Amino acid sequence: MILLMIAQATRVLGGDPAEGTDHTQQVAIVAEFLAGEQSAVSPSVMILNRDNPNLVTMADLRSYASECPIKEITAVPSASKPLPIAVSWSCLRFIEVDGQAKWEERSAGFWVEGGTITKITFGTPPTIELEDVRKGAAKRLRERAQEGQ
Repeated sequence: MILLMIAQATRVLGGDPAEGTDHTQQVAIVAEFLAGEQSAVSPSVMILNRDNPNLVTMADLRSYASECPIKEITAVPSASKPLPIAVSWSCLRFIEVDGQAKWEERSAGFWVEGGTITKITFGTPPTIELEDVRKGAAKRLRERAQEGQ
């Protein structure tokens, strides 16, 4: 299992660290945590469960993460602010959601600051409707046009 996590950790979407951020250390911290090490976790770590806000303990996270094999660990190579290390699990089974069969996948985000995990979110990620994105982009274009006048 540890070899699988290490292999997945090497698939970081960082590209050339000279052109972005080298997330090797942060991914290693998350992989070690998922392998059972807790030394890199902040004593005041914030845990958020998107599916059930009542299940926010470390045991709840461990239960969620331990049932399925890791699919991948990814990081955004460059951004205007630090982004979480993303982990996804493929559970290799179909589940029924709203009356439709769906391949079960799980996901979590790990914020690593100063060599420790400070925040963890897990559960079904929120979706953004394309219509909302279009409206937001149109609003920003209008605002920029007004600033330029």
